[in-house]
Amino acid sequence: MNYRLFAVVSLFALSVLACAEAGSESENKKTEKQVSEEAPSQVGTELDEEKYIKLGDSITKVAFQTLSGELKQAMQRGGVAEAVTYCNVNAYPLTDSIGEMYSANLMRVAEKYRNPDNALTNFDAEAFEQMKAGKQKMLKLHEGDAVFYKRIDLAPQCLSCHGEPGKDIADNDYALIKENYPYDKAVNFKPGELRGMWKITFPDPS
Repeated sequence: MNYRLFAVVSLFALSVLACAEAGSESENKKTEKQVSEEAPSQVGTELDEEKYIKLGDSITKVAFQTLSGELKQAMQRGGVAEAVTYCNVNAYPLTDSIGEMYSANLMRVAEKYRNPDNALTNFDAEAFEQMKAGKQKMLKLHEGDAVFYKRIDLAPQCLSCHGEPGKDIADNDYALIKENYPYDKAVNFKPGELRGMWKITFPDPS
């Protein structure tokens, strides 16, 4: 990972963690009932559910702000073509580096993926169905690991890459998307629709 990318990730991580600490007092007022609604019963009582939900929120906030900030700059430099090229080269190293800072595995998964590496597993699909029903986030146990999920809804500014080809996505831009992502399914979204999920795996939290 280059030094500029590391600096960007580190800066966002520190700023978000500071905000999380500042708001911890109000967060701690959350009732046990609220926590249990966010964390399904699959998670055992030995797991600190509230801790991992808070940590998951902090990590996804860092990841979202970092990635969206970099993509915004890429769009300003060269439009959709620059953003697609940036995402193709840097998205995975960026999310990997953020996950490593928290000793966790961070990725994005989706039913309509752009990269097949982001396809849902059978375990992910169960969570995704709950997201379709309106769930915002959840914590589950899988093979001894704690897995945090948080929904990603499509923002209006993302239509130029994930909207309707020929309407929201220019023909030349869509051709470039298909060139970089030949198995792309991540199109024909509308603003506010469920685009995918953040997935954070915390190894063996016990």
